[in-house]
Amino acid sequence: MTDNMKCLERHSKCYRPFPRQIFNMILIHVRSAHKGRCINKAGRAEFLHHMKCIRNPLDSEPAHQCLDRWTVQMKLVSEQYSIEDHFPGVCCSFHMMKDCLVKAVLSVCKEGTAAESAKYAEKMMLQTFSDFLDLACGRQKNLEDCERTFKEGTRKLIDAVAAGVPAQNGSALFHAIKIVTRHD
Repeated sequence: MTDNMKCLERHSKCYRPFPRQIFNMILIHVRSAHKGRCINKAGRAEFLHHMKCIRNPLDSEPAHQCLDRWTVQMKLVSEQYSIEDHFPGVCCSFHMMKDCLVKAVLSVCKEGTAAESAKYAEKMMLQTFSDFLDLACGRQKNLEDCERTFKEGTRKLIDAVAAGVPAQNGSALFHAIKIVTRHD
């Protein structure tokens, strides 16, 4: 993870000012999460406590499926949404991914720390993206807002993953970067 952090930091220098600011805004929280979960002994213990129910790759597959769905949705937003719909699309796909991951943790961890681990996972995701959510998601603060204020776009996101998605080789982050660079 430390090597990945260094790569992200180098990568962020390649962008023009606006995308770099957005990227760095998220990167600050990713760095903080990395320190809190990987470097800090108490944070690492807390992370391992909440993730102990995920013992092997088969157990973690529901969470991976949420991230694969998010990647497909972000690609859809990047490639097919108008520039005006980019940020609502990003916000609503994030809320869908967050809700999916919370449900996955509740299901996978049902024999142990389900509720507290789901809250922990949700808190970590919200902390990582809090500044972006505050900046760009004023009208779409949750899925209910998405369904009310971005009905057609939300329906497209749901339809894109309704039949399931194959494992993705890339990350939603790559599509997010494409979107942000179009706003510079």
